[in-house]
Amino acid sequence: MKFLSPMLLLMSISALATDINLEKFKEHEVPKGKVWILESIEPAGCRVCTSDLRVNGGLAVGSNDEVTMYGEFDISFNSKSHDVIKLFSGTKFWLGDSRAQIKVKQMAQ
Repeated sequence: MKFLSPMLLLMSISALATDINLEKFKEHEVPKGKVWILESIEPAGCRVCTSDLRVNGGLAVGSNDEVTMYGEFDISFNSKSHDVIKLFSGTKFWLGDSRAQIKVKQMAQ
């Protein structure tokens, strides 16, 4: 039964999420009362890149928010798989030069 509970939670979260495509050269801000979730973003195919995302705000890493960070920093995706990243309400960010666009899932907080 313990195995089914997280599975049902994941399925219900997916049903409530909205996919949003974000483009380069624009400032993006997570709306009030929402979180944006980054999942399965593969490394960029460039040899010399700057960051994939420039962040000003807060985020959590991991399905249980194992790591929380606040401030101004850059993120680079170095592996084909990574933990879930949640961008908090009010967080501003920009896509780096290595990304034309990314897809996020928007959910209520």
